[in-house]
Amino acid sequence: MAHQRKSLVIFIFLTVLVFVFALPRDATVFDNQHSEVAIEKSTSKIDSSDVKIPGRIWCEFEEATETAICQEHCLPKGYSYGICVSNTCSCI
Repeated sequence: MAHQRKSLVIFIFLTVLVFVFALPRDATVFDNQHSEVAIEKSTSKIDSSDVKIPGRIWCEFEEATETAICQEHCLPKGYSYGICVSNTCSCI
């Protein structure tokens, strides 16, 4: 029984050593990641004019107007026509 207890203590001790000291830990990786995130947060200023929705085509009219740009965008997709509304092509 004493031999089993001694083996168990040695096994637990070696297991703890493996988990604590076996893998090298490089703190510079974490420091670099945190500094990049801080830089991204401090430099990201979003202007509403820069926000673009993927797949949307910009056009120059605020009021509903048929434009060649919107027609060229919408007709190949199978729509009847394209109009420019609020500076964005809409397919109908």
